[in-house]
Amino acid sequence: MIDLGGQDTKALLINRQNGQLLKFEMNDKCSAGTGKFFEMMAATLGLSLNELVAAAIKGDKSLEINSTCTVFAESEVISLLTTGISVEDIARAIHESLLKKLVSLASKMITADSSSILFVGGGAKNGALVTFLADALDKKVIVPEYPDFFGAYGAALLSKNFLNKNKEKQ
Repeated sequence: MIDLGGQDTKALLINRQNGQLLKFEMNDKCSAGTGKFFEMMAATLGLSLNELVAAAIKGDKSLEINSTCTVFAESEVISLLTTGISVEDIARAIHESLLKKLVSLASKMITADSSSILFVGGGAKNGALVTFLADALDKKVIVPEYPDFFGAYGAALLSKNFLNKNKEKQ
């Protein structure tokens, strides 16, 4: 499972039989590996998040954004704009930059029998990123109906189970 939030990104390997957490990895402290990165890059390009996603899907040139820091990546984006590179290609490069980080985290969790990846968090609402991730991992990427509330839903279920067990003991 990959959880791409606004402030951090997590990759988890969970036993599907009993729900036990087997392995956990998290991005480094920089926002360049989080949903906040998309917000900042969209603002740099003068786009909304939806416009950034739509532009990325239209981009066809593979460009590198090498900076692992959002501030430096922003400078790279501005530099690409001044050289006449299309907004669509820059938007795609922004997505591919974050995609590299997701693939790196996910590759630490994927097992030989993994046929799909669960993608949650607000970042999972980014259709371009979902498509690019599925292609990069060559796996089916499953996004629940409300991916941004998935963690809260899980916490609510755990709380309910805990309360039910305590009622049984009384």
